[in-house]
Amino acid sequence: MRAKLIILICLIQFFKATSQESIEDKSEVWLGVITEMELGKFSIWNDAHFVPGDFTIVRTGLTYKFAIKKWQPKLTLGYAHLWLHSNNPQINFIHENRPWGQLVWSNNFGNQSILQRIRFDNRFKKIVDPNDLEQYTISHNYRLRYLLQYKYYLKSKQASTRPFLATSSEALVNFGTNIKDNVRIDQLRFLLAAGIKKHNSTIQLGYLNRIKLDAKNDSKIIYHTLMVLYFQTIDFKNQHKK
Repeated sequence: MRAKLIILICLIQFFKATSQESIEDKSEVWLGVITEMELGKFSIWNDAHFVPGDFTIVRTGLTYKFAIKKWQPKLTLGYAHLWLHSNNPQINFIHENRPWGQLVWSNNFGNQSILQRIRFDNRFKKIVDPNDLEQYTISHNYRLRYLLQYKYYLKSKQASTRPFLATSSEALVNFGTNIKDNVRIDQLRFLLAAGIKKHNSTIQLGYLNRIKLDAKNDSKIIYHTLMVLYFQTIDFKNQHKK
């Protein structure tokens, strides 16, 4: 019952968002690698994402795992750097420095799992003057993100290879003095995916519908995205014991 409710919520958000008038539709490919190096109660988070013609981001952080078995909460604090593609031929990329943090918790029941994540981005974007490339200003705002993910495994935990189906919905909200009305939805994302988990490695392929709203006006872009993600967990603690 909970699984059906989650899927229904995701679908309602998806159709509500895509029903809005859009000024532009685009297609893109999103490639990402996410790794977690386990060190007992702590772990090191690293991820990198590349969307040709749009952006590249690398992110790192230190994670602490709380001893709450049911929800498995994890708190991560770290730093990210973004290279945002520029439409100005004189400027290749717009650079963004991004201290960030997130709280993730999940619950498994049978062959199903629910994951929730709250992420906070502190965004410092370098805006270069196109008339004088040596001059720039820093545009600053905050962003709060909430992700809800549902995953259904087609095989039990005892299987060494576990194919799965997944869906997720994420809302991203900007706020700050340079944002219209100080608070504004930045993006809405809806994902349908399938993948395979084998031991500590996972490959996932899916369709991401990404709706991006401008920070200062009502224009929007809908991105139709082929998303390919690779996840890897490395348990250094158990390797050391061996």
